[in-house]
Amino acid sequence: MKKKIVLFLRVIIGASFILSGITKILAMTPFIETVYRFNVLPELFAVPFAALFPVFELVFGISLLIGYLTRLSAFCICGMLLMMLVAIVPQLLGGPKIADCGCFGGLMDSAVDINLLIRDVVMFGVVWFIFVQDEYSTTLDSWLSAGWKPETGGRKDKR
Repeated sequence: MKKKIVLFLRVIIGASFILSGITKILAMTPFIETVYRFNVLPELFAVPFAALFPVFELVFGISLLIGYLTRLSAFCICGMLLMMLVAIVPQLLGGPKIADCGCFGGLMDSAVDINLLIRDVVMFGVVWFIFVQDEYSTTLDSWLSAGWKPETGGRKDKR
């Protein structure tokens, strides 16, 4: 049962990060402007950060979804969520008000409010739960570690 829950959570979080990455890549200019408005990074780093963040969301989202380097992907997504929290908390504590967090590019608006903070904290907890698992089922990792070899049709030995 636990393995099915972890699989379900991997699919939900992976798909969410894939969608988020794609929408930001397709609407890069508004996302760059949002990163500037958060005023967390020096201007020199804002554009490279805004350009790379959605690519990492896409890569780690796909990796988590298919279960390739699952633990590393979960750890990196936790790091990305921490970065988001570092940007959100000062806004909630009286920083300049930002109407949209830019979380899903131009797909939908997400207000920078307590609900966003709760959502990201919950997502962090879910991804950390995935990260700390001893083993994963239904992942590319588990198939590769079990000795799956494409040239043998998936058998360990060459009969």
